[in-house]
Amino acid sequence: MKTKWTLILFGLLMELFYILYRLIDVNPAQTIIKYMVIYSVTFIMMVVSFRLLKDKDFSRFFFLTVLLFSLIFGLTLVSSPPGQSDDIYRYLWDGKLQYYGISPYTYAPDDPALNPYHSEQLPKLVNFPHIKTIYPPVAQLFFRLSYTLFGESVTGMKFLFLLFALGGICFFYLILKQKGAETRWLLFFAWNPLVIMETAVNGHLDILMVFFLSMSLWGVAPPTYSRSARCRSFGGFISGVGDPNLFTVSQMPFFRSFISKVCPKSKVSESINKKGSATPTYSRSARCRSLRGFISKICQNNKVSENINKSKLILSGISLACAVLSKLIPVILLPVFFFYFLPLFKGRPNLSVSSVSSVAKKNIFKFFIPLVLTITTFYILYFESAQNMFLTAINYSTKWYFNNPLFLGIFSIFKDNATAHMVSFLLFIVLYILILLSRFELDKKLFFALGAFVMCNPTIHPWYLVILVGLLCIHRSFIIVIWSGLVIFSYIVVYDFKLTGTWKDSWFLMAIEYLPLLILLVIHWYRGRLKKHSCLTHHSML
Repeated sequence: MKTKWTLILFGLLMELFYILYRLIDVNPAQTIIKYMVIYSVTFIMMVVSFRLLKDKDFSRFFFLTVLLFSLIFGLTLVSSPPGQSDDIYRYLWDGKLQYYGISPYTYAPDDPALNPYHSEQLPKLVNFPHIKTIYPPVAQLFFRLSYTLFGESVTGMKFLFLLFALGGICFFYLILKQKGAETRWLLFFAWNPLVIMETAVNGHLDILMVFFLSMSLWGVAPPTYSRSARCRSFGGFISGVGDPNLFTVSQMPFFRSFISKVCPKSKVSESINKKGSATPTYSRSARCRSLRGFISKICQNNKVSENINKSKLILSGISLACAVLSKLIPVILLPVFFFYFLPLFKGRPNLSVSSVSSVAKKNIFKFFIPLVLTITTFYILYFESAQNMFLTAINYSTKWYFNNPLFLGIFSIFKDNATAHMVSFLLFIVLYILILLSRFELDKKLFFALGAFVMCNPTIHPWYLVILVGLLCIHRSFIIVIWSGLVIFSYIVVYDFKLTGTWKDSWFLMAIEYLPLLILLVIHWYRGRLKKHSCLTHHSML
């Protein structure tokens, strides 16, 4: 009961500050200062509420409470003018052109051919009006839907974004439940001011991409008791049964009840029940015989993969395609998924090598054929002019840079923008191949692949981190949580630009943002080394 009221109290306090954001009226330049103050305070409240909330208390009531407050936060801010970014006006312009039957990929906003469609705010408020649009087909259809429903209303489009944010929260929660993870991590997505304010205030479409990506991950995420998890844990369990020192009741108090339930007729359980500890009289093979049959029964049928194949795999492929077609970033995940499905059935005792190959191919087809068909279908809608999108994407990815000390370091070495972009790209390719060839599980590969992309991207706007925050459902990382709070300092560059008209990165601001992350990374690495050393020492003593 106490935890319930604590969560409600922090929700009300955060809502109070969001109301203050709407009520306090300042000049356009000072809006960023107001934004940063409210952002910082609500971020601290989110972290404190996470620390006070115990995962065992996170029932359906708490999920509904978090979801409700997230909706209230969004509705409070949705009518706020976008002060830190004007990307949403490009969205509105693209939607308006489609409404009148014009492909947004054909003309740049300032093209004289579009003069009949000009209004008081469009395309006057569109950034870089000489550049054609960069947004993929699903995003374009969303823009058209918004213009059809709400016209040139910024609030109307942000309201639609808010609905997708609520859907993303639901899938985030379902994945946490499916994986048996701490469901209180939902707070770091649902109540994160990065997600709330970049969606409801600045109106960025990244939440659309996160929604479809979360749906795809929900379709392929294995439940807590997946075959691989079962076999790994029991494999390590069996490997030590031969050592009687490992299984005294004083050392492993759960062992007596576990063995009694699993193998009530085995000599091992009889020995434990009578004497209180495992006896070295019996050989390892004798002790393991009954357990081996139990484990074989667990592992002989891969129910997880069969369930995925029948009910979710096709939906997952379509959802991933929609994520790619919302924003191109998730396209880097396709090889990760491909190699994930290839070994999905390796090691099944009842299947021959040819059968394994056949089943693996079926999974690949069921995932990738809907994905490819979806991408192809949407691009056919804009076939005549869609290639302009890729030209704009190449132009953007080879010239722009912002808020990335790694890129600025490379740039200071080579003294050439194009060369620095190429080196950053090659660095990402190297990291990506290492991640792809690693023994990490799917969750970590997906998370690290996108993390490597963001870190190697010459441009890191705050809203670029929304996708990493959205992936906290599959890989918990306090470093990403802290980064989502510190990235707000990069908006000071925007504030300075509005005052002076000069856009310039600040090493001081980047030190404030990235130095704590580097320290946390070193601490995390050092603790991992200590833990590994402790395990090796314990194993050698045994």
